[in-house]
Amino acid sequence: MENYQCNASSGSHSWRSNSCTGTSEKKVQTFTGIRKLLGWVLILFFSCTPAFRENFEPSVQPVEDLQYFKPQEEKYFAGDPMPFFHEGIFHVYWLLDYNHVSAGHVWAHFSTADLQHWTHHSLALTITLPFEKSICTGSVIFHNGLYYAFYATRTQDNGRTEFVSYAKSSDGISFIKQQPNPLIIAPQEYESAHFRDPHVFYDDSSKKFHMLITTALRKADLEKNRYCLLRYTSKDLIHWTCQGPFYYTGSDKGFAYPECSDLFKWNGWYYLLFKIYGGTYYRMSHSLNGPFVAPPSDNLSNDYAMVLKTAPFGEQRRIAVG
Repeated sequence: MENYQCNASSGSHSWRSNSCTGTSEKKVQTFTGIRKLLGWVLILFFSCTPAFRENFEPSVQPVEDLQYFKPQEEKYFAGDPMPFFHEGIFHVYWLLDYNHVSAGHVWAHFSTADLQHWTHHSLALTITLPFEKSICTGSVIFHNGLYYAFYATRTQDNGRTEFVSYAKSSDGISFIKQQPNPLIIAPQEYESAHFRDPHVFYDDSSKKFHMLITTALRKADLEKNRYCLLRYTSKDLIHWTCQGPFYYTGSDKGFAYPECSDLFKWNGWYYLLFKIYGGTYYRMSHSLNGPFVAPPSDNLSNDYAMVLKTAPFGEQRRIAVG
């Protein structure tokens, strides 16, 4: 999850484990074309002032031409949009902050059928349990008639801890948190203070659901082998098995936590997106298992969109939200 400090704009289970092993590899190769794919970008605007969830009012938000969006209330800011498309409706779940920086986030939600006329919904996920200090970034997937929202819960009791939780919904608007909570905790060799941003998707080739989680090894022989996306797999979205590191992330600026990851398949290529340092970087592979390669120009971001996640819109279009 990424928090913003700016005055202008920024671009629009019943399983636990304490051990995990696995391998991943990466190479460098040239390829271009993803910018042509992401031809329309929705931009969320940000404000820096602490805000209060109790005063957020969906009914006063703009409902037309929302390519650029900022909450109407002066003291709110938005972050980490999580787009999702299902049955002709493009949903954008996003973090509403009312306590600044790393505490107090909840999920807000708006949707559209035509990218012009928008509906603002009631808050999708809020802080309701004593140990919850933030409902953090995640992803939504539809399976067997239900919407599943996977998210990170952040606590601040006895030191910062993050773990994966999930909720279900019959309409994609009102979500009910599920047990067990936590659903997945960090394995012993990984940092429990940085275990967030679960991205869940279904892969036809493996016939399984996959989850990528932002984290890092507590100890590593080299810095480049520390920060990673940790992969889990499942057949039912409830019972998850750790498969080890999916990808170790870095850029020309160095190594860091790969936040707000996204992965999708398009025209024979798997595209992996993640945010580190100054923007959203992407990698490509013909196989879900890699190797993922970096094109010469691998940063998709600009001054207006630093953290991008994507979702399809119809059959031949994909939209980035940042």
